[in-house]
Amino acid sequence: GLHAQPVKLGTFAAASPLRRVVEAAPGLRVPLSPTPFDALVWAVLGQQVTFTFACTLRQRLCQRLNTALDANLYAPPTPAQVLTLSADDLTRLGLTRRRAETLLRVAQLTHSGELDFSPDTPFSRISRQLSALRGVGVWTTQYALLRGFGAPDAVPVGDTALATALQ
Repeated sequence: GLHAQPVKLGTFAAASPLRRVVEAAPGLRVPLSPTPFDALVWAVLGQQVTFTFACTLRQRLCQRLNTALDANLYAPPTPAQVLTLSADDLTRLGLTRRRAETLLRVAQLTHSGELDFSPDTPFSRISRQLSALRGVGVWTTQYALLRGFGAPDAVPVGDTALATALQ
């Protein structure tokens, strides 16, 4: 998210409950995933599980796809790589059947270009596209908008860990 302008985030947050957080850390930016698809992978893997388990699932996925760059560093999976797996492959990694199917559908739609992630696509359109998918709810959509696109007003609604941290 280094391309984001912290002044805009500060201006946006000035009228929100996040004001104290942003004022305490001038220059704060929303940390972004390397690609919008990677943010979607994180969002699907992180549905209703702890952050630690989401990290475990992602590591298993990257190891299965053999995206290691170094002993402990993995390249983010691409839609084409994910599409080499089946739902059964993904459930063996620890995903539920529903999440496996959702991840494969998101990979297919991203790979085909049906999900429009071009930089000039309005966040509202991306939100509608994602929300229309089976297995993609409000939390997943908002997380993807926040981490994949840097939408400053996206809030992963219902994230108890985030709510606790902000309190």
